Amino acid sequence: MTKIDSGAMKSRKPVSKPKPRPRDVAKLHPISDEMHQWSTLLEAELLTWPNITAKPMFGLRGLYRGEKIFAALPKTRGFDPAGSILLKFDPLPKALQEKMKNDSRFGPWGHSGPRWTSFTLRSADDLRDALWWLQHAHRCAKGKAAK
Repeated sequence: MTKIDSGAMKSRKPVSKPKPRPRDVAKLHPISDEMHQWSTLLEAELLTWPNITAKPMFGLRGLYRGEKIFAALPKTRGFDPAGSILLKFDPLPKALQEKMKNDSRFGPWGHSGPRWTSFTLRSADDLRDALWWLQHAHRCAKGKAAK
């Protein structure tokens, strides 16, 4: 019978998994009746455009052109700044980027990467401009540059 030297065997320590880093999660809050009305109006208009679908998304409505998402409208929940919609430009044409820089209603929405931006509606007068920007995000979702 062979004698086993216990000192020759190495003890295995359990491998500890790295701790997950806390995510910077967007804080969602209930939206105002006014914002609900504006989102409903914008969604109704967008759904008349060709090849557009809307899908629920964490209290928002994700708007898709085919398989590509290009916007999100608050349905029951919103984010900061209050009264904002999300727009995705992939790619963002240089001319639109310059126009955004001069518009205080735009802000970054870093929770989903640099291609997303927020556009804040301050009054019903901003709905026309929101539709203009949504139209350009819609075009970028197809891959055509906005003019």
